[in-house]
Amino acid sequence: MMKQLFCILLISMLLLGCASKSNQPVMPPRVADLLNSTLFQPVTLKDTELFALPIDEQQQFLDYFTQRQGGYLRDDQILYHYLENKLTNFNYYSETLTASETIQKQKGNCISLAILTQAYAQLAGLKTGFQSVSSEPVYSKESNIVYVSGHFRTKVYAPLDDEVTYLITPGSIIDYFRAAAVFIPAKPI
Repeated sequence: MMKQLFCILLISMLLLGCASKSNQPVMPPRVADLLNSTLFQPVTLKDTELFALPIDEQQQFLDYFTQRQGGYLRDDQILYHYLENKLTNFNYYSETLTASETIQKQKGNCISLAILTQAYAQLAGLKTGFQSVSSEPVYSKESNIVYVSGHFRTKVYAPLDDEVTYLITPGSIIDYFRAAAVFIPAKPI
């Protein structure tokens, strides 16, 4: 009987000991301690794979593009309008996708949109530039953690007249945020 009472008392003390609280504040782990680079697998893609579009999509774009050339829109604006029409149901998705995956799934992050834009620009023979935008971060909040992400956009340059000096190189900015998508008019000096 004494042995059973001793066991019950010992188990009770252990349970009470586990339930007691420390007055020490619990510090959250540092983000650097949570990052484990061994969990990420590098992906090797050739440029041709990254920017490749299905043959039927290439033909559809080139047909659209050549039919509108020489009209009232510059080549960069034609590309912008094609993307605008093609991606009407485009959804933000935090994974970076290839051009083919982006067009097929109709989703991707801002880098996916830049990759897709570059794929079409290459088909059309247009030059591009890329800009990291830090003034409009994409973020979300879960519990007490705020996730902040940089933003990336593409400028498709308009074909230039070699005999004209430009104050600003004309082109179209293609941005994930529709309100920020603008055309930069060709204004020669």
